[in-house]
Amino acid sequence: MITFNLNIKQDFLTPNPHSRPRTKIKEVKGIVLHWTASPKATAQNIRDYFESLKAPDGRFASAHYAVGLVGEIVQCIPLDEIAYHCGSKTYTPEKEKF
Repeated sequence: MITFNLNIKQDFLTPNPHSRPRTKIKEVKGIVLHWTASPKATAQNIRDYFESLKAPDGRFASAHYAVGLVGEIVQCIPLDEIAYHCGSKTYTPEKEKF
């Protein structure tokens, strides 16, 4: 058995409709790994970007975890809530059960 000793910082986003709507997860069917194309960003920078999306400018984005290039991890959303991924404007009630 392989075990890991991970240091995960919890820094939850402020509840808001654009990055943390507080919608509870109904069922987990998969995991999304997404590269943010932010080569110099730290995990905290990525979390702070999600936090900045509280204003309704048409962008919806968040993730449960942000992982930096040196291995730092920030948890942005509680695991029992949904996080937005790209394409969230096309979500339907059927897709929300993920």
